[in-house]
Amino acid sequence: MTWSSYGPYFSQARKICSMELFSVKRLKSYEYIRVEELMLLLIYLYESSSGKPATLKDRLADVSLNVISCMVLGEKYINKHDNGIKTRQEFKEMVDEFVALNGAVAEKFDSFLEHVIDEHDARPKLADDPTLKVKFERHGVKGFILDLIAGTTETSTIMLEWAFTELSKNPEIYNKATKELDRVIGNERWVEEEDIIHLPFIDAIVKETPHLHGAPMLMPRMAREDCKVTGYDIRKGTQILANTWSIMRDPADKPNKFYPQRFLERSIDVKGNVLGELIIRFLNDSIKFGQSSDPRST
Repeated sequence: MTWSSYGPYFSQARKICSMELFSVKRLKSYEYIRVEELMLLLIYLYESSSGKPATLKDRLADVSLNVISCMVLGEKYINKHDNGIKTRQEFKEMVDEFVALNGAVAEKFDSFLEHVIDEHDARPKLADDPTLKVKFERHGVKGFILDLIAGTTETSTIMLEWAFTELSKNPEIYNKATKELDRVIGNERWVEEEDIIHLPFIDAIVKETPHLHGAPMLMPRMAREDCKVTGYDIRKGTQILANTWSIMRDPADKPNKFYPQRFLERSIDVKGNVLGELIIRFLNDSIKFGQSSDPRST
């Protein structure tokens, strides 16, 4: 899906993601997985609090990988003694190598995905679905699974790492977030996902992290038809890179400062759609900047 051109396959893949994996009902059904992984992370951090340094990024990567593998594959696929996947570390290293080396471990991963499909018998169910405009063959199912695992694990880990980094660099923001937790949650229970609507400042921190540290460019696309953008002729087939770094930095609005309050100072109603709110926020911030800049920068 990541590299496919816009068309029936791309639309179908997005529909499967939104309806089968990331719908509100489906995400709610996976909550127990997130809770379990979070508790394991907290136990690890507690046991490592005796003065010995802990590599937080590695533990965050474990959490992200375990959650997405349960969602996409149906189980963690660790501590298994078949198909060469024996430990959590081996599975994690295989994913890390695939991302870092751009598919250099494809043969090993392909063997693993064949094992996954055989266990779940996924291809026949997709192939026989009469609503699909494009039939999913076995290689298509494997590519779809790989997109979801490789495309979500690293992104989530990096954003979490940046969030903790910014909190450590900005003690006033950290203290304000702590006070909000003490006031709303207290010390008698753990934070639950349903609490986020009552934690507006922490919610703003979550949104501000990709706002400041998001990818500088989106995935490359190609123009589907000839068009004109601010006076420039864009021919069909031209490769397009959306400069999100520019979009997310309005010179008049603390462009390089970690400032979660920006999401509290302006209210944007997108009916709870966080991604939509981020996009609208970015576009609103960039209108004046974009009009006064060379359009070739975006």
